[in-house]
Order: sequence, then structure tokens, then C-alpha cells
Amino acid sequence: MQSVGTILAILNDNLLVVKADETLADGSTLTVFARIPTPPLVEHGITAMDFPKGKLQVLSSQATSLYLARRFRITDDKTTALDRARTAGSLMSSLFFEEAEWSAVLDKEASLKIGMDTTVRIGDHVGK
Repeated sequence: MQSVGTILAILNDNLLVVKADETLADGSTLTVFARIPTPPLVEHGITAMDFPKGKLQVLSSQATSLYLARRFRITDDKTTALDRARTAGSLMSSLFFEEAEWSAVLDKEASLKIGMDTTVRIGDHVGK
């Protein structure tokens, strides 16, 4: 992923300041990611991998290269339909929980166990 800046400050539960290397449009979406060194993959030409942590929306330009951004909730049609059923008074809908299945089953024994913390921190990269 191409880095276009970094998280400069976390202002509160929802707002952040992003320092950007290029102009960002109001309303654009950024992906926050961790760049994790991958020593076991150097022999394959991969020195680091980028792991997405979440998404931010640019709210406004604040100063040269500084932008106010916010985190947001991603909703899907299933959640919206369930919420509508719940507000209609359906007792069963409030008791219904569906756990999504993984899109693939991975071989745990072959795993290189390269992981990362999903918490967004000051200094994390952002990209488009």
C-alpha cells in the first residue's frame, strides 16, 4: 500500500489529525495500516507487509499538510434489516445473532505467525 501520510494526533474517541504528503480531498477515505517487518520472507523479496487496521474519513484541511479526520461505523444491509425488525417490536430479532464464516480455512501449522495490533496509534501510516 502506498503511504500518503501518518497519524499525527488522536484528539478524542472519533477525531484524529493526519499529516499528509499529498493533498487530500474532503470526504475521501483513508486506510490506516501497520507496516510490519517480515524477516522470514526476505528471501522472497518481501521485507515488510502492510496490514490494514481500519478506515478514516477526511473532514477538512486544517493547515498545510494537516487534516482533520474521523473514524466511522461501517453498516451493512443485514444489520440495517435487523435493526428495522427490532424497532418493529419483534422479540425474536433481538435474540438472533449470526456468526459469519471465514471465506477460507488457513493451514495454522504453515503460518509464519506474523501479526499486528489493530489499535490505531500516532505514527501509523495512512493510504488511499
